[in-house]
Amino acid sequence: MRLAAYTAPAYDLIEPAERARLTSADPRSIVHLTLPTFGAEDAAARLAAWRADGTFTVERAAALYVYDLAGPGPEPSTRGWVGAVALAPPTVVAPHEATVAAVVADRRALRAATHADLEPVVFAHGGPPGPAAALAAQIVAARPPDADLTDDGGVRHRLWRVADPAEVATVRADLARRHAVIADGHHRWAAATRPPDPAGPGDSPAAARQAAMRGAAVTPARAASAGGAAGRPGPDGGVSGGAASRGAGSARAAPPDAVVGGAAGLGAASAGGEGSGGAGSAAAADAAAGWVLALVVPAGEHGPQVRAIHRVLPGTTLDQLDVRRFRSAEMGRLTAAEAEELLAAATPLVLATDGERWRWLTEPDTAAVTPTAWRELPVGLVDVLLVGERAVVLRHSVAAAVDEARRSGGVALLVPATPTATVLDLAARGVLMPRKSTFFVPKPRTGLVLRCFADQP
Repeated sequence: MRLAAYTAPAYDLIEPAERARLTSADPRSIVHLTLPTFGAEDAAARLAAWRADGTFTVERAAALYVYDLAGPGPEPSTRGWVGAVALAPPTVVAPHEATVAAVVADRRALRAATHADLEPVVFAHGGPPGPAAALAAQIVAARPPDADLTDDGGVRHRLWRVADPAEVATVRADLARRHAVIADGHHRWAAATRPPDPAGPGDSPAAARQAAMRGAAVTPARAASAGGAAGRPGPDGGVSGGAASRGAGSARAAPPDAVVGGAAGLGAASAGGEGSGGAGSAAAADAAAGWVLALVVPAGEHGPQVRAIHRVLPGTTLDQLDVRRFRSAEMGRLTAAEAEELLAAATPLVLATDGERWRWLTEPDTAAVTPTAWRELPVGLVDVLLVGERAVVLRHSVAAAVDEARRSGGVALLVPATPTATVLDLAARGVLMPRKSTFFVPKPRTGLVLRCFADQP
């Protein structure tokens, strides 16, 4: 299935070896854009070429997308709406993690060169399910998807294009009253919303706290798509077609025989009139840069699951780890599965291991921990009391962290996942968690939906 080869995991999940595999699998893999070998200008040239040669065309009918991500386990699927969030009042979008200045600068340069949002930011909103969730459930149950693929991790990604004006209005009315937290994509959000600063404000929690921006209501958007005859199911699980939509400009990467479609936006502007189907004016493209492509999901049922991001201190032995601010106890050797079970039960506060010896750390002395909200946050305690200013390697699973500790002669610091309710509460209070402290899964498949500024009418 070529659509699978064209798309990829999120850029920050791809290790160098995986990137090499993905780029060699197909010359039009989206990884050539999100992690370009020859820099942002090369990514821009490739995107322009793919638009010109028919890999991307532009739809005419405005639309939203329902996006459903179903993992291989028993958990409910993650389901929400794809659109473009305008960086203007009234709805508040709040970050929950600090950012790293160098990563923000990298994503900003890529966005500026390509004039596109290559990956959606994921927003999670609170409150009880409303009409938007009910409509999404109805569409998933009753309509065939416009795109359907299963990734290497067993996650099934499905998209439904929603263009009916009454349905679009239903979603707009519901989401316009919601407040959202950034679940994934803090660096891309900062790249879009924060001006460059040579002093590196992204490294400052205070500066990151200032990155809370404002969203708006839902409107349809123009999409780039792969060419063909409109409206017929494509052999790769997409939809053949080449109609252009109007709005903020989104796109889906796909093979030439599968359509990629028009995401509508969480944005202040309303759709109206006919799109030109061309590149659009420079002023319109500049205006389009004031929106950000997003997947908006609920925080409860059909919301993403929160996983921990573990820390590894390379070149540090277990005996060298300063644990004086904890109650520390040696324990028997654990398998990765056993450690995951302990962390899920929150029995130990932190597990420390070099891969052979294991120690659990509880009852911390939190007097020196700031902000004070971090004193009940295991990952915050680890970063303040154990990591400090030292270099750290991040891993998304216990097994990967333990392997890295063995490989680097270091110590893995394993923490429980932060509950979603805690993440939302801290964000609502304006408290930022440590950088890279949460991992929301499943993540959108990069390349299914892009947003090109040039398609702004």
